[in-house]
Amino acid sequence: MIITDSIGAPRNIGTKTYFTETWPYLINKYFIEKINYSHFIFTQQALDSDLLIENLKIKLDLYDKEYIFIQCGIVDCARRVLSKRIQTILSLIPGINHIVKFIAKKFHYQLTHLYNVNYVSEKRYMKNLSTFCQNFPNSKIFLIPILPAGEQMRNKSYNISYQIHIYNQLLAKLEQELPNVNYLKDVYDSLLNNEDIFLSDGYHINGSGHLKIYNSILRFIQNDFEGIFHQI
Repeated sequence: MIITDSIGAPRNIGTKTYFTETWPYLINKYFIEKINYSHFIFTQQALDSDLLIENLKIKLDLYDKEYIFIQCGIVDCARRVLSKRIQTILSLIPGINHIVKFIAKKFHYQLTHLYNVNYVSEKRYMKNLSTFCQNFPNSKIFLIPILPAGEQMRNKSYNISYQIHIYNQLLAKLEQELPNVNYLKDVYDSLLNNEDIFLSDGYHINGSGHLKIYNSILRFIQNDFEGIFHQI
């Protein structure tokens, strides 16, 4: 099972990223060719760890899950101008909501400098991911880091690189606490100082970025599963 936010999905922001270029597609293709194992691929726009738990309760537990890849966290960690609760309240007042959204978008960097609002706190993010992983004690779980932010995103969201670092540290901590969890830090490292992989929003990635992620994952699983793959 491969679970990702919109980072792992096809994307059309100026440059098109096709499904066949995405790392979930490439990893699934590799598993099919090597051990005749196919993953269920689940992607959801604006997926955070709260929604991950909701999906777990509703349906994710119903799929084959010998191997689980999870990419989720940028929605959790990025600073926001407004909390989810305030956004819900404002949505009931269309005129004011429109004005607030305009101001929040225009002055996003300045306002996120003033307010440190996250959709999901560090504590809850850790709890959510731990809960999810502990629900699958017999699965091999691979945590994909929150990707580094491109220049466009760094200019838009205050302190985003630090936020990403802090939440990624929580993923690394999960690897230490749970024996079936692997944190693939090399994925993050492989994308550092590579501005050419980002689409115009500075966070979603093109086919080249997906290929880098795929190759980093592949290096890990080939070492980890060497016995399995070499038996084929």
